[in-house]
Amino acid sequence: MTHFNARAKRRTMLLVDDEPHVLSALSRAIRARYRDAPMSVEIFERPADAIERARAKRFDIVISDMRMPDMDGATFLQVFREIQPNVPRVLLSARADVEQLSRAVNHGRICRFCEKPWVDKDLLDLVEKEIEEAEILAEHRAIVSRRRIEAGQMSEAQEAMRILMEEHPLLAEVQMASDGSVLLQSFPD
Repeated sequence: MTHFNARAKRRTMLLVDDEPHVLSALSRAIRARYRDAPMSVEIFERPADAIERARAKRFDIVISDMRMPDMDGATFLQVFREIQPNVPRVLLSARADVEQLSRAVNHGRICRFCEKPWVDKDLLDLVEKEIEEAEILAEHRAIVSRRRIEAGQMSEAQEAMRILMEEHPLLAEVQMASDGSVLLQSFPD
């Protein structure tokens, strides 16, 4: 497995678990693996806080525990997917039942499931693989968009808006006209 290049773009990871010692262990493993590579990690004990952060910042991967008191991991990953649909989602659990896993796969569209306790190397190899696959899919979307522009099926402004919306989740609520212009709506005071 190739590791991220230190000159590569900074990647971002979102970790969600209600147990601080799990977040601490994951953070230590990530810091050890990515000592010389650009990996930024944000940790949250409450899924609601992580959802709010995901509305403001794009992540390259999210890892969530399944069993949490306020919101389970399947529900959290389903909401996260609505905000950032192209980001790989990994579910951690020590005791997930078949119904929970089924919900996580079918609604949260998790990419991977990892049992607790995990093996650091295996989990981080999985993280790298998922990020690399997501980047390949993003490159593919960009190629398709370029071909649509060349064929006159899409304007360059529309492609620029697509990229902006992918990189900045809060822009997802912006409406765009068919010519690529941004539609702004004024609200009464």
